[in-house]
Amino acid sequence: MIIIDGVPTNRGLNEIPSNDIESIQVLKDASAATIYGSRAANGVFIITTKSATKGPKIEINSSLTAGFLPKNPIPLLNTEEHGRAQWMAARNDKVDPNYGVYSFQDHQDANGSWMLDKVILPEYLDEARTMKPANTDWQKEISRTAISRNLNLTVSNGGEHGSTLLSFDYLNNLGTTKYNQWDRMSLRLNSVYNIFNGRIKIGENFSAIKMRYTGGSWLPNTVNLQSIVPVHTIDGVGWGGPVKGMSDRNNPLLDIMRNRQNHNDDLRLLGSAFADFEIIKNLHFKSTFGVDYDGYWSNYSVLTYQAGFMSETLPQLSTNANYGGSWTWNNVLNYNFNAGSNNFQLMLGQEATKAQGANLFGARDGFASEDPDYMYLDVGEGNVRNGGLAWNNAQNSFFGRLNYDYQNRYLLTAIVRRDGSSRFGASKRYAVFPSLSGGWVISQESFMKNVPWLSNLKIRYGWGKTGNQAIDNYASYQQYQAHYGDDNWPFNYGTAYDIYGQDQGNLPSGYIRLQLGNPDLKWEATTQHNFGLDFSLLKSKLAGSFDYYIKTTSDILVKPPTLLVTGTGAGRWINGATMKNWGWEAVLSYNDKIGDLRYTVSANMYRNTNQFVNIVPEAVGAYPGNGRDQTILGRPLNSYYGYVVEGIFQNQQEVDAAPVQPGKGVGRLRYKDVSGPAGKADGKIDADDRTWIGVNEPKYAWGLNVQASWKNFDFAIFFNSEVGRQVASATKSYTDFFGFFGGQNYGKRVLDSWSPTNTSSTIPAITAADINQENRFSTYFVENTSYVKLQSLVVGYNLPKSWSNKVLKRARIYLQGENLSTIKLKSNTFTGFDPKSPDVNYPLPTSITAGINLIF
Repeated sequence: MIIIDGVPTNRGLNEIPSNDIESIQVLKDASAATIYGSRAANGVFIITTKSATKGPKIEINSSLTAGFLPKNPIPLLNTEEHGRAQWMAARNDKVDPNYGVYSFQDHQDANGSWMLDKVILPEYLDEARTMKPANTDWQKEISRTAISRNLNLTVSNGGEHGSTLLSFDYLNNLGTTKYNQWDRMSLRLNSVYNIFNGRIKIGENFSAIKMRYTGGSWLPNTVNLQSIVPVHTIDGVGWGGPVKGMSDRNNPLLDIMRNRQNHNDDLRLLGSAFADFEIIKNLHFKSTFGVDYDGYWSNYSVLTYQAGFMSETLPQLSTNANYGGSWTWNNVLNYNFNAGSNNFQLMLGQEATKAQGANLFGARDGFASEDPDYMYLDVGEGNVRNGGLAWNNAQNSFFGRLNYDYQNRYLLTAIVRRDGSSRFGASKRYAVFPSLSGGWVISQESFMKNVPWLSNLKIRYGWGKTGNQAIDNYASYQQYQAHYGDDNWPFNYGTAYDIYGQDQGNLPSGYIRLQLGNPDLKWEATTQHNFGLDFSLLKSKLAGSFDYYIKTTSDILVKPPTLLVTGTGAGRWINGATMKNWGWEAVLSYNDKIGDLRYTVSANMYRNTNQFVNIVPEAVGAYPGNGRDQTILGRPLNSYYGYVVEGIFQNQQEVDAAPVQPGKGVGRLRYKDVSGPAGKADGKIDADDRTWIGVNEPKYAWGLNVQASWKNFDFAIFFNSEVGRQVASATKSYTDFFGFFGGQNYGKRVLDSWSPTNTSSTIPAITAADINQENRFSTYFVENTSYVKLQSLVVGYNLPKSWSNKVLKRARIYLQGENLSTIKLKSNTFTGFDPKSPDVNYPLPTSITAGINLIF
């Protein structure tokens, strides 16, 4: 859950300018998060934006960033290498290697082994003689240095009776692939006024954010087309494309150019207004009304082209318009009072939230011009399509909190919250979520006064229960839809039927079931115990904390898959499982001063373990396993289920001695026989030989942050690390194999595959025919991503005070690097680009930022 200036939202933080943020607080302990209710089960981020300080102030922040990808994020075969790989695969498969656009000159040596003499390329790739062989680096063709600009201007003034702040932010963020861009403009107004001698305080904090996104994830497309295809035809105007024997995938640069006019526009209004009344001394009533609304529009046009055997002859346009959001009305009474050494803080509150939205879309085909300024729906010539939908949900909550302390030594907090959600049936709509926490500040006791080296020592315990209702808006209801049908799709699920047998006119439409209802669906609940210790030593130079937690989530909301024999729309939401998490977190920091040098070193580390402790039979199919003797019960949530690879067959004797495995052979992957009576091998490899082969969660993670300042210079460096995480490789299926995806390109690793003269290789012998079914999910594709990363390095300089004057109060320049270096702790297992971001769709670039901060 994210709360921005009191407004709950499920949008990302990237939409909020970082220069507008004053502080970020994270609540992970359920005893603290319970007050925020039904959306706090996974923790709460509390974001507070900047407000005006006393006196007039103008602040300007400006930065310029350059982002870079490595030269070859995915090492792919060049033209010569692709030909060699094709020849190797064909000779291994004992077929003629001369197919597609490649031909070869080869011979057999004295031992009868085939030797490649020359890769022969044709004069032209296509029969029309428009494309000559090339050696195209598609990753280079679509990539660029990503230049991003950010400007933030803040004007504020604060005084005794009120304050006002106006902030403008502009971000122009280019992607590392061409025509990939995100633009954001933000205008924020924050003002507070005190009236009637401070008895009444009113204010607002509103942001209007305009965003445009152009482009997409193009880097994975570079593997789809072989490097032998040129970017353009020989006339320099037409586009290169696939020819016979290649995959039916497009020129990656052409895909970008055909989509550069397509964009998404987003306009978001976020903020709140409040009034705070002091009824009597220390008794306040505060009412806050917040909104988070959004309008989203997209234009997607399909333009005509010809590239190899790929073409599009009919221009098309589709337009989407979405609007919606939520409002939240919060009313709270706060009363603080003291009774001797006893201090009390009481709070009672009510909160109502309503969210709703709608979507409209339209599409047409055939346009006289493909100019983006011309292509609007009105001028489309045919095949009119349109549709729309709407949604809504509501929540109502009541809550209370008591904070008590005795002489700042004994601390107690009790919270209770009752939440209701329209997503559940009437009988299960409301649930109660309480919490209780306490602390003992031992260092305040009289018997600790003679321990001068101990500045603070506190132990604490918290227990709390939070809820979750993050499911479909109408999850508990049985749903039907009138669906006439759409013949443009391969499978027509329409319900139109000539029920009257008239054999003419429009057919009446029936209804199709979308899901089964579940009136007994109830809240998912998370109960957490937290044990903590806070301390500081040596006049607070050394400080730290340690937390141990046990977290149990019951009645997990899930929609299991159903068998087709149960009929269309047989799925339903259920409360399907119980999962337990437990682990610890530790933080340690040290700060000191040596002459003019001030420094702070802080480190944190955590470990989390989880497992399912209960699954209802209906929900078993929603998780990995075979649903019988192999289920996720007793295992972590993100567990992998597949085959175990024991290595590569080195000779025919090993092949003959191995269990029955269709397609097995010398140089092929060898799978482990794990099934049979009492878990013993049964002499064959089949689906029952799948087992648990990894967990996509780190065993532990840590971070290290060092900050220092010397005279006018400041410095900060940050490292982070994850150890033990296992991921399903996003690239290995085409870096280590040649036959999974037809006539596309592949990775250079296939050239180091197993052969009689390269028996130490861990990559199976290259083949274009996957007769051994090596594309099945197995330990071969599970990789350990353990890493240490230099995430950030900042060097700043504050201009001397002698430079300042009545106008310029402060000036700082800085240079910052992000994602600078990565050490793979398991370099022999992880073959991808970045272990922190193993998905190749959006690999993390290295970036360098230069910035300036001016305060007037």
